[in-house]
Amino acid sequence: MSIREVVSIDSNKCDGCGLCISICAYCALEVVDGKATLISPILCNAQGTCTKMCPKQAISIKVEDAPEYDENEVLKNVTRKGTVVIKEHFEHMIRNNRFQSIETAIQYFEKNLLPLPQVALDFLKKYPDFHKNEAKDKRIKDWPPKLKYIKDPDFNRKKDEEILLLLYADCFALHEMGRKPFPENSRLLLYCPKMDTDTKNSIDSMVKILSTNNIKRCIIYAMNLPCCSEIEKLFSKAMQYADRVMEVKIVTLSLDGEMSEATID
Repeated sequence: MSIREVVSIDSNKCDGCGLCISICAYCALEVVDGKATLISPILCNAQGTCTKMCPKQAISIKVEDAPEYDENEVLKNVTRKGTVVIKEHFEHMIRNNRFQSIETAIQYFEKNLLPLPQVALDFLKKYPDFHKNEAKDKRIKDWPPKLKYIKDPDFNRKKDEEILLLLYADCFALHEMGRKPFPENSRLLLYCPKMDTDTKNSIDSMVKILSTNNIKRCIIYAMNLPCCSEIEKLFSKAMQYADRVMEVKIVTLSLDGEMSEATID
């Protein structure tokens, strides 16, 4: 169990039209007694497509204590629905760059001797090295790099590996300075105080990362905006709770495109 986002359905608003069921790529919803119902939290990854499509605004995303999302359970459900649903699920994963889920799905199909849909074969043809163990990029496991989505806090591929942590504000990452090649042995995290409103969960995740890995340095990339000042506060609290001391540098980008650097004592 963990504190995470899941779909919540207001039965008083729901009229059982079933539109959400037809557009859910995870087959996580069913109509039960005339109302849309979440079959199980482990099937829901809270992508939110159903919330946008519901004509009665009966579906929302809420943060609660729920079991972790399980791609293998989703695949069991999806494969029972037939080729059209399988195709739609793969299209959804590819469209949203869900690389870890794609890898899990390919392994599931291979293990169960199931034929891959053409959309998956086309993906592997376009990216021939994706499914080769010896060619996988070490950062794929950490994708997506949003702090709140990190499932495994252990970044070390080698236990003696010293890691440089790069903590980016979401909006900084979109700037050209945020798209430069990352240094060797670095790990990327994205965090936005305005969008990631569950501060306690974010601090807990950061504490796990700091406690688990051999992180000696951190560079925070933030905009010169009031909201971005919360990133430094979050990281300082996480260091305190994890009882860690390290070199921390802050790179700030102004709205005029000017860069400045500072060091946290």
